[in-house]
Amino acid sequence: MRILIVEDEIKLSNNIADLLKTQKYECEQVYNGEEALDRIYEQHFDLVLLDIMMPYLNGIEVLKALREANNSIGVLMLSARNQVEDKVNGLDAGADDYLSKPFSNTELLARIRSLLRRHSDTRSSVIKCRDLMMDDVKKEVKLCGEALELTSKQYKILELFMMNINVTFTRLQLSEYLWGDENTDRSANAVDAHLKNIRKKIGEGYIETIHSIGYILRA
Repeated sequence: MRILIVEDEIKLSNNIADLLKTQKYECEQVYNGEEALDRIYEQHFDLVLLDIMMPYLNGIEVLKALREANNSIGVLMLSARNQVEDKVNGLDAGADDYLSKPFSNTELLARIRSLLRRHSDTRSSVIKCRDLMMDDVKKEVKLCGEALELTSKQYKILELFMMNINVTFTRLQLSEYLWGDENTDRSANAVDAHLKNIRKKIGEGYIETIHSIGYILRA
């Protein structure tokens, strides 16, 4: 299980990371809201531990951006603000749970286990966008009920868009998502070729080009 820690207090972030590693979780750390969104859009995580008070984008803004993009990743809010109103705001924004600082390691781990179980049991493998349907368990994509044949790279690109509807990705972000940091000049050009072939298969009305910025899958 992979967990993203979004916490601007470096000491606390390191303590949480050390704790999670003792429980055999894989974890990554970022320290502001903008970094959090970038990392979530680039990689797969099973759960996000999200602080509220952070620079650039606060936790509530990050959470709203995820939910507006139809990203259903599990989110456990962490905050020193323990007023009832703060908890209500976090839950209304789409948080799955809320934990006030300071918290015990035992309670944090229990909340994490609970959320991971909940999302494992209830998360649907099927993602839909208009007439497009993707089943991530069967690794199958259908358009108007008809199965499409996609290469592994085409499937991976479309999966990223389907999991982040109405989110714009640059060519560089797509390139790094597919190939990492290696050969980004070559692979950035290859992204265009993959997108061209995807559009031939799903039609031109889904993935749009945002001039001088990147690409977006419209709901």
